[in-house]
Amino acid sequence: MAIQIDERRAVPRIALSGHATARTQTGLAVRLLDLSPHGVRVAHRSLLRPRSPCALDLPAALGGRVRCQVVWCAVQGVEPMADGERALRTHSGLQFEPLTQDQHTVLARA
Repeated sequence: MAIQIDERRAVPRIALSGHATARTQTGLAVRLLDLSPHGVRVAHRSLLRPRSPCALDLPAALGGRVRCQVVWCAVQGVEPMADGERALRTHSGLQFEPLTQDQHTVLARA
């Protein structure tokens, strides 16, 4: 289920409820927090370097593989893992590279 975030942005973001997930081309699992036709905010357990390129495998209903650039990455805290260790909990903002017309249409509908 999607919920529109009420904020002052040129392009509104849609919050994604549930546990929508994706993977980067390096295999990093990310949880999708919100998205717009221009980018996505994700939660994950490691650091992503700002300005670095990446590809994100979104669910097919959200356009499939898209090329992105990391805009920002911020540590939100730490969380315990099953083995007793602790892992970073981070959020990152990813800006989409130019999308195909089909991807743009799918994301605009979301």
